[in-house]
Amino acid sequence: MSKNPNIDGLDPLTEHLVDQFAIVLKEKLRAAEKKHGFTIEWARNTNTWPLPECQEELMKHFLKGDPVDVAIFCAFLWHHHLPTVGNPALPSRSSMIDYLRKMVEVTKRTNQELLERVKKLEQEK
Repeated sequence: MSKNPNIDGLDPLTEHLVDQFAIVLKEKLRAAEKKHGFTIEWARNTNTWPLPECQEELMKHFLKGDPVDVAIFCAFLWHHHLPTVGNPALPSRSSMIDYLRKMVEVTKRTNQELLERVKKLEQEK
């Protein structure tokens, strides 16, 4: 992979998007370093920075909905040439519970929105 920050032929808007996202990533990482005292644990050997925990944190942040946090954990995994998911084994119990809770909330919200639309259509008759 090229280390050149300017890729020939890349659309300028796409290049700008990537550059701006990189700045946001750096800002968020720096804030986490200050807040939590993190250093470079992510760069260490995977024996001291375990893959399953990173994959689980990725899933937790995915469910929270912040694409910047998701990108940060993806970058950590990318650094170690590791996948975003482990073996096809079942996810951890806590990840599954978090996922199911999130889906229940989405379903409730979606159902409520549908009921409100139906009521509105009935009133328009």
